[in-house]
Amino acid sequence: MSLSSLLEDIQVEILLKLPASSVLACKYVCKLWFTLVSKPEFIKNHHHRAIQRNSDRKLLLSHYDSTRPGDEKPAISSIDYASILPLSLSSDYECDGEIPVDYPISPFRQEDVKFLRILGSCNGLICLGIVTYDCDATRICIWNPTTKEYKQIPRCGSPSSDKNWSYAKYGFGFDNNSDDYKVVRIPWDNYCESSVIQVYTMGSDSWHEVQTIPYWLRWQERSSLPFFNGALHWLGYTTQGTSSDFIVSFELSNERLAQLPFPEKNRKDWDDSEKVFTSVGVLRDCNCLNIGYTDDHIDIWVMQDYGVPESWTKRFTFSINLHDLMCCRPIWSFENGDILLDGFSNFFIYDPRSGKVRMAMPIRHSYKSRDVEFYVESLVSVKSNTCLKKLIKMKLEGVRMNLEGAN
Repeated sequence: MSLSSLLEDIQVEILLKLPASSVLACKYVCKLWFTLVSKPEFIKNHHHRAIQRNSDRKLLLSHYDSTRPGDEKPAISSIDYASILPLSLSSDYECDGEIPVDYPISPFRQEDVKFLRILGSCNGLICLGIVTYDCDATRICIWNPTTKEYKQIPRCGSPSSDKNWSYAKYGFGFDNNSDDYKVVRIPWDNYCESSVIQVYTMGSDSWHEVQTIPYWLRWQERSSLPFFNGALHWLGYTTQGTSSDFIVSFELSNERLAQLPFPEKNRKDWDDSEKVFTSVGVLRDCNCLNIGYTDDHIDIWVMQDYGVPESWTKRFTFSINLHDLMCCRPIWSFENGDILLDGFSNFFIYDPRSGKVRMAMPIRHSYKSRDVEFYVESLVSVKSNTCLKKLIKMKLEGVRMNLEGAN
């Protein structure tokens, strides 16, 4: 019995179980499969199932390729879950699954690329920032590494506003209310206690300014802002009255700011030991706060109930003896409880049972990883959303003009 002889619903169920790369191959087997896997409902269901399967997760790294000493070039590599998993099961720290990934470079050449940053990841789409030698302005692309589709988005305001991206924070996420993707840019200045939030919406293919942030932004190693629970998060503080630190939440649906307080139980710890590094992230589907201290230890706090200050729990505390670990952040929790830590230039495994930290997964033929993001291969298109909305807008405009003509 061939697959084509099965009921359509059964064929869909079989296709839904395949990895995204296999579905892409099946797409051109016959007209029926092309139609089935192109439907928005299929793409959404396929991505939902992929999220549930750890085996479909991949780690995306931006770094410098140093295979040619003295001529290092920005590069992107991908590591699948099957290659990451053994790191938590043995003392070996090398990873054999690193695969170079071609990234979008049109309309310029790869040798023209000066800087390359991963500015966010959501639903299998990657937000990339690219700077070339001939132009200091940041070009931003929304890219699907699986389908190879990409879209270069327009510049935010004047060309000068896109320069020197080390003084801007970026976020990328999905707005469930409008069924659309958004890029958020926040200019960052050491000497300015306020900043305007700039938002790009993929459906309208345009930028707009939302509001002024009435407090300072804490400096962090990473340019990207973690996306969780429909909101982007970063660290902020105010000097008005009593100086205080907090997590800033920017909800993409209503484009409003909110504040999530730091764990109150940690205030006493700060009095006894000076903190030197703080970062916010996501661990086990919860907001987490990573705090490094001058006495060479790190605390990892987890907010078990989102938005509930009383739910902060100190999940891990461990000592460190390497500089790379001072700025580490947890990025993955293995089934056996081990935690994968990103130390900016190296990776580490933390074993909560023994309290020990060991090196893991050096990036071969490269040095100093710049950005790290997990993503799930998906069939989500970076073009269909925009094209569909523009088509609807054009049709509505045509209907309006016809009605006016009839009157």
